[in-house]
Amino acid sequence: MAKFLKLFYVMVFFFSLFILMTNCDTCDDKECIIRCQTDSDCPLFMFCYHQICHHS
Repeated sequence: MAKFLKLFYVMVFFFSLFILMTNCDTCDDKECIIRCQTDSDCPLFMFCYHQICHHS
């Protein structure tokens, strides 16, 4: 049972990361920092900035 719970938490974690990433992909380079700092959908500012905005 504990193994199942651990797996469940890991899946939820990655799923929420995926959601955050897709919520950030609309910002362009100029607005990226501001958008990621102020958008409530995007609390992982640095992650969003580097993964999505920096590479798009």
